[in-house]
Amino acid sequence: MISKNIYTFKYYLLLSLFSLIVQSISAQITNSFIYDSQNRSYITYLPSAFTQGTSLPVVLIYHGYGQTADNMMLYSQFNQLAETHDFIAVYPQGINNSWNVGLVGNSTSDDIGFTDALIDTLYSKYSIDLLRVYACGMSNGGFFSHLLACQMSDRIAAIASVTGSMTILMESNCQQSRAVPVLQIHGTADAVVPYSGASGVLSVDALMQFWANKNNCAQTPTITNITDINSTDLCTVEKHHYTPCAGQEQLILYKVINGGHTWPGGFPVASLGNTNQDINASAEIWDFFNNFSLPASLSEHIQDIDLVQIYPNPVYSGKVSVNNNQNEAIEIFLINSVGQVLKDLNIKAKESMVLELNMYSKGIYIIKAKSK
Repeated sequence: MISKNIYTFKYYLLLSLFSLIVQSISAQITNSFIYDSQNRSYITYLPSAFTQGTSLPVVLIYHGYGQTADNMMLYSQFNQLAETHDFIAVYPQGINNSWNVGLVGNSTSDDIGFTDALIDTLYSKYSIDLLRVYACGMSNGGFFSHLLACQMSDRIAAIASVTGSMTILMESNCQQSRAVPVLQIHGTADAVVPYSGASGVLSVDALMQFWANKNNCAQTPTITNITDINSTDLCTVEKHHYTPCAGQEQLILYKVINGGHTWPGGFPVASLGNTNQDINASAEIWDFFNNFSLPASLSEHIQDIDLVQIYPNPVYSGKVSVNNNQNEAIEIFLINSVGQVLKDLNIKAKESMVLELNMYSKGIYIIKAKSK
């Protein structure tokens, strides 16, 4: 694990004070940053309730395979909910329009590290509520949401998956530090990610049993039939609530009978099967997320990341990125646990650097950043 100390001149304190000027904004913004030598982009929707210095929740919304952040924004219509319910909607873009969940043909990029860095970046820009960061996605993005629940349970408060599942490898390697609330929405006639599972992919029933075991929830769900308010959509919905759970977490499945590989409440895509209109997936996801936040003990993730970003932290890949967000160069020092300086490097203003750590043994290291 890498900790961070920042030493700056006094005028940086003044800049921090200036950022507290209240400013009401409603905006859709496309941004990017370099992570692991790749340009990673994302779309942010800021509701009109956003003001500098006010911490709002964040929903990360991951697109499906072959799709884009723009596609996901239009399809899910999360911006409307963000405006109404005062949260920030963020649409990350995958490399080669996919997410790394271990499936053949998907991205091989470090998307977990990218998400970790993205959360830090959003905090730097918008002072987001780090205890209320949520993740959801469709299909490949739904798989990735489950992976985030396994690998980033200390940063993601709850997840939701629409038409996604887990690979058997994800299931066997799932290491979470806390129980994560999970919402699954899946059609029984999904021809892309079959409800009954596929080679190397869990069935939805097996997926729910996996999370019931992980979260110490009831093995048999309480089933409620959702009112069929639109008979022309040719599908209906059952709500499977795996209750009680050991803690405050919840585990819920919306089983869309005869539903296709689609986003309920979204516009129909005939080639992907029936699109249910009895529920709105985006609204159900936000209603679910709004019940949860990370334990206050995890607020240690809040650091001085507005000046210098260091990610991922902890480091698993042997590489750590350092971003200098300041308007002048900084000097950074990599220090081991006995105070020995291992590296002394300069980073220019608004630039980043990747440190190779493979030559060092596992342990705790400190990165100090000092203005030149």
